[in-house]
Amino acid sequence: MTNVSEELARLAQLRDQGVLTQTEFEAQKAALLNATPTPPDAAEPARKPASKAGIGCLVVIAILVVLYVIGSNTTGGNSGAGTDAAAPADTSAAPIAVTATELFKAYEANEAAAQQQYGSSPLLVSGTIKSIDLDFGNDPVVMLSTPNEFMSAHANLTKASQARASSLSKGAAIKLLCKSVTEMAGTPILRDCDIQ
Repeated sequence: MTNVSEELARLAQLRDQGVLTQTEFEAQKAALLNATPTPPDAAEPARKPASKAGIGCLVVIAILVVLYVIGSNTTGGNSGAGTDAAAPADTSAAPIAVTATELFKAYEANEAAAQQQYGSSPLLVSGTIKSIDLDFGNDPVVMLSTPNEFMSAHANLTKASQARASSLSKGAAIKLLCKSVTEMAGTPILRDCDIQ
């Protein structure tokens, strides 16, 4: 603090001698007072947690999305015990033939109605492959083109069809026999699909 007092006295002397204008003196004084260790240290932690909090929020959101996707996969498998009782009846029924575009438009128009119509029925979905991606478990997922270039219908493959995913090509036509469909953020998510 003694150094700050001495520096302020020196600046005042330079101002009194006419070397510094009053404006220059005030600017130097403000810079000197702001350069003391206490204010920056107090201000820094306040800024850092804010940026860490923003990153933390993004991490939490990403984890929630991952848990939702995993939960959907698990629910499809676990409620399979409840659905499996109905599944034999559903699998013996003829699958509903639908294109990826029709499915996407149905969910876009009314998610509840689309889920009621398609949700628990086997589907024979035809479409064009937009890409072949990997999910969080490194299992292949076939992305089908829709009228929205930023959103694709996702088809999760059965173990038997996952081996065939490496032979698929972007832009190729494909038919998939899927056990069921759900949606996430308006995007159709096809479950347990076999490449036909």
